Amino acid sequence: MTPPLGISRFVIKRTIDDPSISLFDIFSGAFPFAVIMLLVLISIILYPRLSLYLV
Repeated sequence: MTPPLGISRFVIKRTIDDPSISLFDIFSGAFPFAVIMLLVLISIILYPRLSLYLV
């Protein structure tokens, strides 16, 4: 789920090799995780103390 999001999805599609599962299904399944990662990134940028809390 790190930066090469698109490439990872194409690899998953090729690995599954099931015609009933479309690339759209794979992208829509991974979309919530990408949104959560983006929200965490934004919150760390806005509140840097979150990343230093355990130090």
